[in-house]
Amino acid sequence: MTHNLLRQLVFLVCPLTLFGLSLAVAQPVVGWWRMDGPIGGSMDGKTIAGALGDGAPRDAVAHARPGGSLIAFHETPGRYIYDPLTRKAYENHTSLRFSSSGQQDGNGSSDYLEIDGGIGKLRPASFTLEGFMKIDGSIGKWHSLVGLRDPAMPHPHAWSLSTENLKGSVKLRYGGHKAPKGYWASFEKNPSVTEAGWHHFAYVFDQTGEKPVARLYWDGQLASEVASPPPPAYTNSQRLNIGGAPGSAGWNGYMDEVRLTAAALTPEQFLQASDTPGAPTGPAIPVELGLRGEAPTPLSAPIKINLPEPMVAPGEVYVPEDAGIIDVKTDYGAKADGMTDDTAAIRRAVAENIGKHRTLYFPAGTYITSEPIDWRNAKGEWNAFLTWQGAGMGRTFIYLRDGSVGFGSADRPTALIRSGSIPGRGSQADGGGNRAHNNYIFDMTFIVGRDNPGAIGVDFNASNTGAMENVRIVALGDGVDGLRLTRQVGPLLIKNVEVHGFDTGIRLAGDLYGSTLTNIRLAGQKKAGVHNSGHMLALQGLVSKNDVPAIIHEGESGRFAETGLLVLIDSQLSGGKPDQPAIRSSAAIVARNVDIAGYGVAVAQGDSPALEGTRIDEYVWPKPVTLFDAPAHTLGLPVVDAPRSPQPPSDQWVSVASFIKDADANGDQSEAIQKAIDSGAAVVYFPKGSYRIFEPVVVRGNVQRLIGYQSWLLGPDEKRNEKGEGLIVFENGKPVSFERFNTKQMQLDVRTIQPVTLRHLMSMPTPTLSHPQAAVWSENTVGGKIAIGPGQSWRAWQLNIETKTPPAMVDNRGGTFWVLGYKTEQGNTVCRTTDRGNSEILGGLWYPAQGFGKDNDPVPSLVVVDSDMSVSLTDMCKGGGQYNTIVQETRNGQTKELPRSALQRKWGPSGSIALYRAANASNER
Repeated sequence: MTHNLLRQLVFLVCPLTLFGLSLAVAQPVVGWWRMDGPIGGSMDGKTIAGALGDGAPRDAVAHARPGGSLIAFHETPGRYIYDPLTRKAYENHTSLRFSSSGQQDGNGSSDYLEIDGGIGKLRPASFTLEGFMKIDGSIGKWHSLVGLRDPAMPHPHAWSLSTENLKGSVKLRYGGHKAPKGYWASFEKNPSVTEAGWHHFAYVFDQTGEKPVARLYWDGQLASEVASPPPPAYTNSQRLNIGGAPGSAGWNGYMDEVRLTAAALTPEQFLQASDTPGAPTGPAIPVELGLRGEAPTPLSAPIKINLPEPMVAPGEVYVPEDAGIIDVKTDYGAKADGMTDDTAAIRRAVAENIGKHRTLYFPAGTYITSEPIDWRNAKGEWNAFLTWQGAGMGRTFIYLRDGSVGFGSADRPTALIRSGSIPGRGSQADGGGNRAHNNYIFDMTFIVGRDNPGAIGVDFNASNTGAMENVRIVALGDGVDGLRLTRQVGPLLIKNVEVHGFDTGIRLAGDLYGSTLTNIRLAGQKKAGVHNSGHMLALQGLVSKNDVPAIIHEGESGRFAETGLLVLIDSQLSGGKPDQPAIRSSAAIVARNVDIAGYGVAVAQGDSPALEGTRIDEYVWPKPVTLFDAPAHTLGLPVVDAPRSPQPPSDQWVSVASFIKDADANGDQSEAIQKAIDSGAAVVYFPKGSYRIFEPVVVRGNVQRLIGYQSWLLGPDEKRNEKGEGLIVFENGKPVSFERFNTKQMQLDVRTIQPVTLRHLMSMPTPTLSHPQAAVWSENTVGGKIAIGPGQSWRAWQLNIETKTPPAMVDNRGGTFWVLGYKTEQGNTVCRTTDRGNSEILGGLWYPAQGFGKDNDPVPSLVVVDSDMSVSLTDMCKGGGQYNTIVQETRNGQTKELPRSALQRKWGPSGSIALYRAANASNER
């Protein structure tokens, strides 16, 4: 065992009322193994964690199995641990990683900690055992977390917390023994512990009432309770073991901050992990903001921002004052003067508005920050449905102060900004999860000041709909990642983003769910422009100027080694060095229309050159799959960006609210909306609120843009028996965009040949393409099915459709369908292309987690009949259902099927195909 990899397990002992000792606190802490600090020494060849506190010889001895891996690990549940009993927050530096070998019901060898020195003589009437855990690796029949153990007993554990495979799911279980018979009893209803990420566990043995009660808590929520459990069978020779023990099943994973308290604690008294000093993640407890105890000293002079003009988007945008958004200066007292620390003001603005579909507006200025800003509410809970809106990339600056506390270690990176997911099901302790809905950051620049080598610019997460658009992230000194997308991210859209500096420009990871990036500029990275580990990444328009590889693309570790799909098109990778590849890949990849300059190799597959030269016309690995004769390359439909007109001046903007009469405030606003459209304004905006549409609203005249600022568009009110659906008809004579709305009971009808762009829509209304040459662009939408006919087209960036029943989610009957980044849920056909239609899907992720239709009979994920189609896809299977047939293709009356077994890269039941190609017989070449 390498001593300098271990860390001292700090054992804190408070005065306690056991055996007549004086009582100093109401809830005496018997022991706290914080798993931080240097090595204390050795004993009998084992590593000791020297005990601190009352001086009693209760050392934690770290035992590692032969070839084991008991090491301190920098990953932690939070940078700070808050103790409600003492009302203090402690810095949290490391966790401990445990591994086991061949563990099956007590056999095999294991890493573990053994707490010696008479711990068994402490026999509190009630006690609480708690800590943080994260599963890593396989879990066998049962694996022990923490137990009180006597080697001399036939059943050695007086009690223990363990994980066990119960009814196909890994559960957290408490077990006890009755002396002297060794009777085993455990909870019948136990919490599932299969969710990824860090979690808090707690076992409470409570004898304060007439009968004893045992309770299991998972992430602070009561998961199981048993009355009259068997009492612990104490002996004088017992030892507390963390992570298993000799002859017992060991633990595979990480543990941190294990605390034993001689009292039955409530969830409000449990340890709490946070990345914010002094801000607990559980119920609100009044603590000071930060460990400093005082506000940062203002700078002596304003910081001067001297950055070049943005390359990817306008440096200035107009936001109406009456748009119903929250101004962080006027409403929360932020100064934005480049001198005063605005961290507290921004945190309050986030805490009071998150989860409410609200927009925080950051007027032009420089906002100095010195601590992380997590998207949490006042209780410390993560949440979503929040938008940050700046005044432009060249006007609004969020600046992390030079040498900020907590950003000093690249081994323990900290994000300046971190968005979150709705608390509850699927959410993670670090704010990750699959319900980070409607998170947005628009039109601003983030700057990491000097002497912050452990900084991450923005750690972003969004689910189904969410985006970063027109954003610049700059490191003036060292930094870890500019943009991090790793916490069960997506689907989301990253558009018009620049990253300057950092070790890595953009880091992505995780097989769920997928990210779409377009028009990205990277420069000055030290390790990689983009580093992707196992994620589905659809990337268009990357311009990278770097000496290091522009892209490193690989699978995740262990059993996820074959994950990852990269689709890269229309990009320029320059700079480079002769000994570096532009792209280093070991996972599925499709690269097309990419120019290379300065690099010795265009693509390296692992450590071996796979493609040389200065141009990638098209490179696919693994090789393309076909059922009939078809070209071994993508369909190559023209990539046509959505039309965008210059921003109209402010005097051409009009508010719908100015046309609403008092009598219509809570009823039908169709007439007011129509009047706003017909006013001659170029931009019609809907201040934050809800608008009902009873009669059809026609988009026409001079209007170029309709923007909602996350307002709701609703159909008639069923509660008042006004049933039906609202309708918006597009008859525009010039290109129009319709953006930033949430909708319910709404429909869209495109009756014009002019382009219609749908952007940032939650519950995109079911569209009807009435004009025979209707052309629709969509960006970052989740909603209903799409039907395309001959002569019509639909082009999409980040498209999410979740419908279970036929017809297909996209039914292309002779038209053109092009999409970069397409994620689906429910068990329906993802795309059906017939009648000589053309469909190109560049980066798809199918996820039929909720199963299929009424008869639950799986349908093919893709159907193509006498048409052209090319698809790069990941097919996920994590319960609920799976596509047994990936493609069903019919040509000239003959049908063939591509079964699930043909997936090229596989991890468990999931897999991917770099490129599937179908061609209409007349188009073979």
